Amino acid sequence: MIKVLNASLTDAFKLELDFSDHTHGVFDANVYLASRLGPLLDELREPTYFKRFFIDAGAPTDTASPAPARFAAAGPILQVG
Repeated sequence: MIKVLNASLTDAFKLELDFSDHTHGVFDANVYLASRLGPLLDELREPTYFKRFFIDAGAPTDTASPAPARFAAAGPILQVG
């Protein structure tokens, strides 16, 4: 299983990710948030709340985010290395 080893915020809703398979990518959460509705995601649309993300069991998360399995299906991660 490939895990997220490191994540950093590069823009209001973009995460730069380093994976356990030695790849690197960028996840644009704007795409995910624009295509989904629901009260659980409302707080994530606020930049100050979104930047509170952390890595939990190899996946970026916060207290209101979707499960890691749903993160993987959220949208494309642009591989940059």
